[in-house]
Amino acid sequence: MINEGSSGKVFAYGEDSVVKVGKRGVRGNLSIREQYKMHAHVWSVLNFGEYNMLYTPKPLACAGNSYRMERIDDSVMITGAELSAWPMLVEELSRFYEYMKTYGVYPNDYELYLQKNGQVALIDFDKFIRL
Repeated sequence: MINEGSSGKVFAYGEDSVVKVGKRGVRGNLSIREQYKMHAHVWSVLNFGEYNMLYTPKPLACAGNSYRMERIDDSVMITGAELSAWPMLVEELSRFYEYMKTYGVYPNDYELYLQKNGQVALIDFDKFIRL
C-alpha cells in the first residue's frame, strides 16, 4: 500500500500506475465509480484546456470497487499555506474552479503534488461536491 485516505487505499500497480480501492460504508464521499468519472472529467478539462502547470494523471480503468490511474511523484505536496509562492498555479486553480462551476461541481479537499517537470498534479476526487 502506498497511501490510505478517508475513502480508499492506493496500491502500486506496476511502475507506471496505481490502483485506488474504495472503503465500504464511507459517508459523504463520492463512490469509486463517481470518483473515476470525476477524475476523467477533470483530466479532460486540464489536458485539453489552457493549463500549463496544473494537470491530473490520466485515469486508466474502473472495475468494481477500484480504479487505476497513472502514477505520480507524491514526494512533494503543496499545501494551502504555500500557494502564495505559486502565482501561476493560483491563477490556473482559480480558472479551473470557475470552469468546474459551469458544470455544477465544486472542487473540494483535493491534493497537489509538485512533479519533477515543474507541473503540479491535482489528485483525490472523493469529496468533489455537485452543486
